[in-house]
Amino acid sequence: MDLGMDIGDWMALFVAITAVVLTILQSSWQRRHDRLSVKPFLSLHTQSDFDGVSGFLSVSLTNIGLGPAIVKKLLVKKGGLDSSFSQLLQEMEELETKVKTTDFALHTPSFGLAPNAELELLRFEFKSDNKDALENLGALAAPYVLEILFEGIHGDETFTLREKGYNI
Repeated sequence: MDLGMDIGDWMALFVAITAVVLTILQSSWQRRHDRLSVKPFLSLHTQSDFDGVSGFLSVSLTNIGLGPAIVKKLLVKKGGLDSSFSQLLQEMEELETKVKTTDFALHTPSFGLAPNAELELLRFEFKSDNKDALENLGALAAPYVLEILFEGIHGDETFTLREKGYNI
């Protein structure tokens, strides 16, 4: 069967098809690279200080990724059941401590966090003459689990950050 093509024509066809395939592959690789280069990565950390009479416990969220994070939900659990930082606050008050809280982000349904930005989710400041009560604050916070559901700017992938227990 003669298609009317010599070896030069076949080589040109091969080069053209190879160029199209490589262009498609390069486009796919570039798209994957672009998405990974703006992927958020959240880190949760606590900070505390206690001087025997007063102190604080702070829970902060930092985006150490290269792209912005859109936080969809903050879930607080205790023993596998839904809970809240309000419940932890109530337990702290039962220990006869004076507690002042800052809880900006816990009542916000959804918010964004820019790359290299830090947001203090919650801050407990406490003062008490009862040293036993203050020493038990760490034990109160330990069983709580904070779960954060977030996504990147493309919105096609949801990530979960789960942090267990906090120590004072």
